[in-house]
Amino acid sequence: PPSHVPGDPESLRDPKEVMVNLARRSRRRCVREGMVPGERGGRRVGPAYPGRLIEYAETAWRPAVAARRSESLRRAIGCLRRLVGWQAGAAR
Repeated sequence: PPSHVPGDPESLRDPKEVMVNLARRSRRRCVREGMVPGERGGRRVGPAYPGRLIEYAETAWRPAVAARRSESLRRAIGCLRRLVGWQAGAAR
């Protein structure tokens, strides 16, 4: 549930670990099995971790909403907007 997602992502010491722990608590078996590493594998994430994040980014993530909670994301979006504006101006 959204209430389990930390409100201040900038303060997380290990965001990847937080994501895996959220997946560990998921009701969806495919999320748990894909994102949570096996007990003896020695890996930090499960095999589907990258794919699940990509899927989320492509289908559900709202960068403008996320930027309200993340100063670094807000700055990165601003830099990208300036870069795109500069590229458009340079092409003329």
